[in-house]
Amino acid sequence: MHPKARLKELRIALRISQCQLSKEIGISRSTINRYEDPDHPLQISAQSALKFARFFGVPHTEFFFDAR
Repeated sequence: MHPKARLKELRIALRISQCQLSKEIGISRSTINRYEDPDHPLQISAQSALKFARFFGVPHTEFFFDAR
């Protein structure tokens, strides 16, 4: 699964909005939107990937490439 789709899938599975996720992990909603938007190239920072990984309880590599 593409990292953008995986991020959205994880967020939706928890039934939280981009705004809620933003507040939980300290990444702006617009940045989360850009990470999920298939029309933007994926340029996720290592720091953001670690924040997502900790929050969702998954390896940070899931946000760089398909780790499965």
